Amino acid sequence: RDANYKDIDTIKVKTNEFGSFNGKFQLPASGLNGQFSLYTKKDGGNVGFKVEEYKRPKFFVEYEPIKGTYKVNDTIKVTGIAKAYAGNNIDGAIVKYRVVREPRFLYPWLFRRWWQPPVQQMEIAHGEVKTDKDGKFIVAFTAIPDLTLDKKFEPVFDYTVYADVTDINGETRSGEKSVSVSYKALMLVSNIPSSLPADSLKSLHIRTENMNGEFEPAKITVTITKLKEEKRLIRDRLWERPDQFVMSKEEYIKAFPYDEYDNESDFKSWEKGAEVFNKTDSAKENGKWKIENGKWSPGLYTIEISTTDKNGEAVKDIQYMELFDESSNQLNQPQYLWSQAAKSIEPRETTAVQLGTSADNLFVVHQLDKKPGAGSPEPGAYSYVTLNNEKKSFPFSATEADRGGYGVGWLFVKHNRFYQYNQTINVPWTNKDLSIEYASFRDKTLPGSEEKWKVKISGYKKEQVAAEMLAGMYDASLDQFYPHSWTEPSVWPMYYNKQLWNGRQNFLKIDATRKYAVEPEYKDFNKNYDLLFTNTYNDVIAVGYGAMKRKRGEEMYFAAADGRVANKSEDVMGDWNSGKKYDTIAVSDINDPSKVISYKVVANDGVVDQFDIQKKNNSQSSEVKIRKNFNETAFFFPELITDSSGVIEFSFTLPEALTKWKFQALAHTKEAAFGY
Repeated sequence: RDANYKDIDTIKVKTNEFGSFNGKFQLPASGLNGQFSLYTKKDGGNVGFKVEEYKRPKFFVEYEPIKGTYKVNDTIKVTGIAKAYAGNNIDGAIVKYRVVREPRFLYPWLFRRWWQPPVQQMEIAHGEVKTDKDGKFIVAFTAIPDLTLDKKFEPVFDYTVYADVTDINGETRSGEKSVSVSYKALMLVSNIPSSLPADSLKSLHIRTENMNGEFEPAKITVTITKLKEEKRLIRDRLWERPDQFVMSKEEYIKAFPYDEYDNESDFKSWEKGAEVFNKTDSAKENGKWKIENGKWSPGLYTIEISTTDKNGEAVKDIQYMELFDESSNQLNQPQYLWSQAAKSIEPRETTAVQLGTSADNLFVVHQLDKKPGAGSPEPGAYSYVTLNNEKKSFPFSATEADRGGYGVGWLFVKHNRFYQYNQTINVPWTNKDLSIEYASFRDKTLPGSEEKWKVKISGYKKEQVAAEMLAGMYDASLDQFYPHSWTEPSVWPMYYNKQLWNGRQNFLKIDATRKYAVEPEYKDFNKNYDLLFTNTYNDVIAVGYGAMKRKRGEEMYFAAADGRVANKSEDVMGDWNSGKKYDTIAVSDINDPSKVISYKVVANDGVVDQFDIQKKNNSQSSEVKIRKNFNETAFFFPELITDSSGVIEFSFTLPEALTKWKFQALAHTKEAAFGY
């Protein structure tokens, strides 16, 4: 179908023994560009691809890493590089740049007492430079801060450099790089779990970095303090937290023993207890920060981390952690429902869901939701358990029939509130995963070289399999226009939790009825216009692999698996002939053709071929071979089959353009196992 959703060509195909089919269409040489598509009539399988006018990119823009530490009002220099896909540098190119600032905030705990202020982007610099002989260019700017933001919020300012690079042939490519700066030259980056068994706290993960994520050595002080937990079991509010209090806390709790008075259910507001740990040590690049000789009791702790940057500015972060006793069946703090999820398992493995409560005498409904034939109970059949101020473990196992997962759930009612916990026991389709190994493969080749590659395909347990593979390779520069990759078809069903209980109709808030003044009748006029027909078929099933831009009149090849391939994806790979264009440029006296001793031709890939007329006439051995094959697709092989050892070998001649090539392989078996 073309961009107007009209059929422009049709072919009949037949699936092979692996359930796939392939064929070829000729794209029209005229008409509207845009989103074209392939589709199969019977099952509605659909895949889109773009038809556009374009010229292959010859170079790209990248940036060097930002090193060192900076703070606001410092001068920052960002180094960019314009590099051809063939590997050479682009010198003498014009670079037009602009720098845009956008604030953000690092430490959420700072906003417990204040509102987070609004932020907005602003362009703070622009200009023009040139690339040097190495293809490099430097953008220098002053890290001007946003003075409307208070320093107490410790804002970080991201300065994004946008650069448009135009080479001597008029081709323009763009690239961007972000630099982060703050009032402080250092930031604390910690990865601390929210909960941990008490006997497992041996170290913390803390790094000191500059604003661009690179490690900066510094001394760190860590202070750990236990919090005084709330002793009362508190149910969720059905209204907002009050801003004025007409009852004392004691009076309120006496009248409403299970309701929150202020914000005591938020453990971050709890009063600090005894300090249990304090240590100063150097930060390590790997982030490991040891805690020695710690004796920890179950409970909630606050972890305060502090350091100073090179300018003596204090940097601080606050984290919270709950330590629990795995052998205890009691919770650390009063909660109506506490849970710990089960891990993913394979068939013949076991896992467990942990549930706990501080409430007494709970009657809990337990539900197991499996697909038919996998041990599922009859609809409406449930089991029942009791929980009484305790934690319990619920074990689960899996068989091959459980692949795709199954659902488990619990629900109970306490103090006029409804509680439920649902989880999917994940049993993945790992038996449908293929491994693709490159036995022989070269990442650097010559234009026009003869290549022979070998690929080995095996199952998820490394067993030998019989498989078919789709292989293709195209000019990687086209990804600048439209990023492209094949995807493994998702044909195997996954469980989604469809058994959810609704408690909103049982225990809910009802607002007071208010009488409003009678408003005058409001008259309005609604005017509707005719609409153009649009493509609303978004929920479709893909039948092909790959998609990329094409030029009009070019041949396009496609390959497809069976009609069960899922997800609308950009899926069709192609092959075409672009031809070669030359501009002849005399480099001697063009007024007298007899004096022309040499000339050069510029191909459409930007590479100059130099020819010497005299040498050509005098010696046949010095004749330069003219490059002719500039196909954007190196090859497209839809039916490569493994041999008796699970190996696929294929040969091809590399096109003669100097560029970078992107290779992809997608394999599948008759049992619908896939690998990419």
